[in-house]
Amino acid sequence: MRRDKFGAKSEKLRPDQYHLPLEDVETAQGILDAAQERAEAVIQSRSRSAPDQGSHRSRGCLPAHLPRVERIIEPASTLCPCGCGAMTKIGTSANASM
Repeated sequence: MRRDKFGAKSEKLRPDQYHLPLEDVETAQGILDAAQERAEAVIQSRSRSAPDQGSHRSRGCLPAHLPRVERIIEPASTLCPCGCGAMTKIGTSANASM
């Protein structure tokens, strides 16, 4: 009883502070509910409309009048800077070039 009555002020909770942890939980639950509602709205709008054309849209070829330029950029040296040997082109094996 003595500690409760005369304890350090920092260890005592005022009655208005008892609900603070519950407010954090309620805030987090509200954020989760809002995110769930947005996700459901997106799912419903996608199911009602045609499949997403933006990511799977074929843009076709470039027009024929545009020039085609192929540039191959080679390094000045094909030796690895760390000294482990000769570098190879990406997608080829070291044995195929020999």
